[in-house]
Amino acid sequence: VTLVSVAGLGLVLVARPAPMQTWRIAEWVLLFGIGGLWRAVLFGAPPTFSPDAYRYLWDAHLLLHGLSPYLHGPDYPGFAGLRDAVIWPILGFRNVPTIYPPGALLVFVVAGSVAPLKIGALKFAIALADWASAILLIALLRRQGSDPRRFILYWWSPLPIIEFALNAHIDAVAIAWALAALLVAGIATRGARVAAGIFLAMAALTKIYPLLFVIAIARREDRGFFAALGGTLVLAYLPFIPLGLGGGGFLGTYFRQRWVDQGILQRFLGQIVTGAGGSASLLTLLQLGCIGALCLGVAWWRWRVGLSPAASILALSAIWMLFAPHLFPWYLPAILPFVALAWDGQVPQMAAATPLQRTPTAPVLALWLFALLMPFTYVIFAPGGTAELFQVFFYLPFVLALSPLRHAAQRATLRQQWRVATAPGATIPAAFAKRGVR
Repeated sequence: VTLVSVAGLGLVLVARPAPMQTWRIAEWVLLFGIGGLWRAVLFGAPPTFSPDAYRYLWDAHLLLHGLSPYLHGPDYPGFAGLRDAVIWPILGFRNVPTIYPPGALLVFVVAGSVAPLKIGALKFAIALADWASAILLIALLRRQGSDPRRFILYWWSPLPIIEFALNAHIDAVAIAWALAALLVAGIATRGARVAAGIFLAMAALTKIYPLLFVIAIARREDRGFFAALGGTLVLAYLPFIPLGLGGGGFLGTYFRQRWVDQGILQRFLGQIVTGAGGSASLLTLLQLGCIGALCLGVAWWRWRVGLSPAASILALSAIWMLFAPHLFPWYLPAILPFVALAWDGQVPQMAAATPLQRTPTAPVLALWLFALLMPFTYVIFAPGGTAELFQVFFYLPFVLALSPLRHAAQRATLRQQWRVATAPGATIPAAFAKRGVR
């Protein structure tokens, strides 16, 4: 799958769209069909690499019986009458409440209402979000003048195929909401700003971290957007007040955990804090401080220099994943649509963008390669996997992802200098003529 994904993207980047309508239709059928076929093959199989989907079913089971999943874990004696013989025995973290915010629980309940405790209904809901993400990505690529066939960067990538079609992770829904928010945010009407606020709130109510995307989507004096965003966030939690919120369930514990799957910088920051005699609380504050400082940098780049909303979301997502307490493979599909949108290195509708107004192509390429290699980290969680494998199969892909940076950055610099040198009235330096820069 990885090889086909890379080869397919290469063909799209170098080949022009089919000239005749009949061939264009056939081309799109092929592009959608290959990714759809891989998903169909895995759809009927039970989740393999993670039991999270079964916890989704259990949380829906509780809510449909009028009980809050934020108060107790599945092992709670008061839930004994709700235990089944299929789902309950394979649940993970049975001693802790749920971690999932209300937007995610809404999806679980809808699927559970159709077929209680059945993985097929949940997989169908996740598949709808996955397909919606592909369609929304095509619409966004068309609007910014990019080749819409580049959507296969997401659609053919092994990560969303495995994590959504096989493991049914809720991240697919968050991606769809974020793309919908970005799409309507580009429409110049007040109603669109309200819709963007609602959609972004739903993304944050599904996976929390998309709340950072406010930096990418908000405008000055954007009262409709912020009112819709805040109102949706508040309304989503109101139904849980009579049921019980329990301090947000397992979320606080999640941020304090220190497992083999620690995030990219979590382990290093932890060693620094521990060596200085600091506590876990200090480590959390350090992480939040780093995230806040870098997000302010993205905000400055966005507002002062002109970074596109899609590229801003990509940068914010990368910051979160860099400092997150955990980084599982199913977190990475979220960056792929925005990698596709930022691939050009151009600010939308700004043909004469300055170098600072361009999305750096090299980091975008590195993020794509990192996501492409992440499926190989599944070996950590396979039977017989050990903590020592973490160093090889997690950091090695990250190091490999950085390898294109120097060459790509040099090429990007040379291309920019070539454009300046070949502008009307400019003299082409002999050095460029010898290099043959294109």
